[in-house]
Amino acid sequence: MKPYVARRALQRALCTQSTVSVDTSGLLGRRGRVRKPHEHVEYTTGLMHDLSTQIRFRGPLSVAEYMNAALTHPEYGYYMRRDIFGRAGDFITSPEVSQVFGELIGIWSVACWQQMGQPRALRLAEVGPGRGTLMADLLRATSAFPAFQAAVSVHLLEVSPRLRDKQRSTLSATGRQEARVSTSGGPEEAEVMRTKCESGDRAGAVHSGTTQSVVNSSEDSSQFGIRRLQWQAEEASQPVEVSWHGEISEIPRDAPLLLVGHEFLDALPVHQFCRTPRGWRERLVDLKAHQSDTNVRLAWQGGGEQLAGEKEDEAEYARSLDEDARDLDFVVAPAATPASALFTRELPPHMDQAEICPKARAFVQQVSQRVQADGGAALFIDYGSDRPPTDSLRGILGHRFVHPLHRPGEVDLSTDVDFAALRRVVFETAPELRTPQLAEQRHFLAAMGIEARVNALLAKCSSAEMRRALVDSASRLVASPGMGSAYCAFSLAHPCIGQQVPGFAPCP
Repeated sequence: MKPYVARRALQRALCTQSTVSVDTSGLLGRRGRVRKPHEHVEYTTGLMHDLSTQIRFRGPLSVAEYMNAALTHPEYGYYMRRDIFGRAGDFITSPEVSQVFGELIGIWSVACWQQMGQPRALRLAEVGPGRGTLMADLLRATSAFPAFQAAVSVHLLEVSPRLRDKQRSTLSATGRQEARVSTSGGPEEAEVMRTKCESGDRAGAVHSGTTQSVVNSSEDSSQFGIRRLQWQAEEASQPVEVSWHGEISEIPRDAPLLLVGHEFLDALPVHQFCRTPRGWRERLVDLKAHQSDTNVRLAWQGGGEQLAGEKEDEAEYARSLDEDARDLDFVVAPAATPASALFTRELPPHMDQAEICPKARAFVQQVSQRVQADGGAALFIDYGSDRPPTDSLRGILGHRFVHPLHRPGEVDLSTDVDFAALRRVVFETAPELRTPQLAEQRHFLAAMGIEARVNALLAKCSSAEMRRALVDSASRLVASPGMGSAYCAFSLAHPCIGQQVPGFAPCP
């Protein structure tokens, strides 16, 4: 099943760090063979201009290079263009479906903190925070634990200026608010702005209506322009400092780390490989006008049968996505590339296709090193399984599947996560860390108390309509088939957490 997915933008930062890039100009033709003439199409603007220029000068791109450009191009990348979340965007994520999701992640955070012995300082990070919905719900839920919020500083790993602004707005708009916006670079006192407004409820969400105090400082402290914001619930003993970072290495190393990533790993670029009579070959992206008998064209077979949690006409799934208009197509490299030589050695002999994501492995390695040194735990919830994906690359536009090469920069791209490979990375990096068995989202949320939380919120609902919306939205989180079984929870934890990571079965 290939669901719709939502992405968060540190994903996008990692997309620039370690993708294998290679000069493939030799793949444009073979020695001794004459290339068939083709029509030369000029793309004067947009991402297709950049992609076509690269392809014409150095040959077809790897799938990883294409994903990197399509998602994170500074001007035309998917994450840099507009608000992509919610019903008006291209997909809906679990935190947008129901506030219960973020609140239970908050309970997971408190449980980990308690099992660590309630340290007086704790770094709570979210990678790929999207709109900031999950963190807003987490902070509201944990306001019932003043000692936890007194210990916590929040760190959002986000490189998109547009999404940083959206996250700041979301955190400022939870319930009633009193905001003070300070300006930097001048001798004047910070301008004080006081606003009181009721936040608009998301579909299916029931807010507690607590009062927050928000202090937003625009002072920059790194090349990424880290912005700090203080969030305080009425029940908390003191404000919670929120900082924005571009990389995990920017988070201070003076306390244990709890890191959360939801639908983050699935948007990191992958390399795709196909088994041929000559051995493993990498799948590449070429201009359709360049296709000839020197490159083997591939019909795209990836994607999925439906979007998890969304109902669409069955005819949509039956249609051929290969019919979507596009100027690019997949081809198979006629010779080995550095990526195929490096990564295919680990592939089992029974596989004919495979996807490998070096970025996900590199990020989990960073997190493992950090947790090993400083203590703490990490929680990733994403699409995937404990086996290597084959051809899972999918495109989503307007809540429907499209060909992944359709309208570059306007289509969401994602793949399934190979959690087994990530578990091997943890073991090779820090073998003493705990890596419990993969858990489906429905089982993880059940273990964290979704039923009790929904019942508590139902008692606060003022109408039958609100109760119905709450039950419907929470039910989507645990539906199978649907979000409850399509998403899986993966965790790594320092031994200070104990033998059992909250929400998971005991580690062997």
